[in-house]
Amino acid sequence: VRLLQRQGVAVKLAHPLPTLEILSVGFHLFTAIGSREGHGYLVEQIARAPRLLRLGCDFSTASLAPIDLRCRLCGTVLYKGLTRYVVHPPQQPHITYEIHTDDAPVTSNVAAIDGDSSRLQCSQRCHGNLWLIDAFSGFVHHVLDKQYAIACGDARGAYPALAVAVSDELGPDCFLRRRSNHPSASSQPITEHPLPLPVGLN
Repeated sequence: VRLLQRQGVAVKLAHPLPTLEILSVGFHLFTAIGSREGHGYLVEQIARAPRLLRLGCDFSTASLAPIDLRCRLCGTVLYKGLTRYVVHPPQQPHITYEIHTDDAPVTSNVAAIDGDSSRLQCSQRCHGNLWLIDAFSGFVHHVLDKQYAIACGDARGAYPALAVAVSDELGPDCFLRRRSNHPSASSQPITEHPLPLPVGLN
């Protein structure tokens, strides 16, 4: 851990993996170490894995299937057959997990809040002034600078249910049933912890 905390060391862990399509790591990027060393390692590893499609931060490779993303309240399909994404623990306590991707949502099935295309919800407008999809609104951190961040989870307290990821093979919320075995894995908002090595490759 002390070695990894030295700036720039984690980048050296990246290796050429030309056939890698799915990667799972036992850390997230919302800590001081993760945002520096973890981010540096992943950027370098992605550059050395040109076929990489899906990445799980604290989520196992077994859960990283192609998914649809739907509004959990009305069922509107926000994304259909999404194959390129990062799944990450939440930034806020009313969110269970987040999906980050460069792929755009189904245009006809989303609506901008107050004309702001950086804050999108389902076309049925189930969430009032809350948005499910963030496109660099300035309020949400985007993992690895992905264009879109999608909030997923059940209702919590005064907050309504958000989006849900559905896999044809694994069912709804497949990420939660197949979490990483790393002790940091949790559906709760993230907390500071050391940066371990990658835990899974496919």
